[in-house]
Amino acid sequence: MVLEFLADGADECPLLRLYDWAEGEVTLLREAAERLATGASRSVEVHGLPFIQVLGGVTFTWVADPYDRGVRMPSDARNFVMQLPVEAWADVADLMRPFESSDVGFNWLVPVTEVEVLLSRSGQW
Repeated sequence: MVLEFLADGADECPLLRLYDWAEGEVTLLREAAERLATGASRSVEVHGLPFIQVLGGVTFTWVADPYDRGVRMPSDARNFVMQLPVEAWADVADLMRPFESSDVGFNWLVPVTEVEVLLSRSGQW
């Protein structure tokens, strides 16, 4: 699975996109979100997961936080953090589930924030 930041080029930018995954990788990513939803983990370094290929040297950390901050644009445009309350992580996990058995379509993983987060097999939306 590829993790890439797009600063501009479309109305939805800036955005982080997760795309081009191998079989089973969406399940592994969903399970990471579920660990945040259940309290089993407080944070997940998505860029450090063994199946993630990072383009452009960005980092992307998921954090279970009482405040729903979504993803803000970092000053360095490289080190991104998605901060959501535990109940919102359950929603993120649910949004990923259809992609475990289908390559069709795309989904935005969080409501509108400074930086959108896209899950799309092809990388397009």
